[in-house]
Amino acid sequence: MYARTYSSTRYSPLTEITAKNVAELKQVCSYALPEAKVTFESSLVAIGGMLYFTTPQSTYALDGSTCALKWSEKHDMPGNPGVVRGVAVEGRRVFRGFRDGMVIAYDIRNGEQLWSTKMTAPDGRAATIALAPLVANGILYIGTSGGENNCSCFVAALDATTGKTLWTFNTVPKLGSA
Repeated sequence: MYARTYSSTRYSPLTEITAKNVAELKQVCSYALPEAKVTFESSLVAIGGMLYFTTPQSTYALDGSTCALKWSEKHDMPGNPGVVRGVAVEGRRVFRGFRDGMVIAYDIRNGEQLWSTKMTAPDGRAATIALAPLVANGILYIGTSGGENNCSCFVAALDATTGKTLWTFNTVPKLGSA
């Protein structure tokens, strides 16, 4: 999962790579993104030999040993799509958000879109989603961001099977309220 654990430790318990053998590591493969001028800030999620990652508009699945593309799906957005940080995976679903407020679930096997949900801020604007979501026990948690856009940021929980919004939580009080 993104950041490895629910507490985002990012620590790997693997012991195969050590200070003594790190110099012997060699590149196995690489993949050239087909998008021009893309800002890449996605963390890779590795599951069953596959690598899942995002660019601002696309979601990718690559074979981790050959870097052969298994599938990719593009979500077109107007203007500058900004940056995004990655995916969450549970069962046969790959989840991710977009900076136009869309949250999409893809079939892990072929990239087919299973559902999409448009998140909106309490003031009606499209939510800005740049964070990687988190999924646990059939619930997808996703936070919005965009302080640079004066966003009304919130956290939401969606049903991972259907994309239905279960709840949203906004801690930012309206101006003039206590």
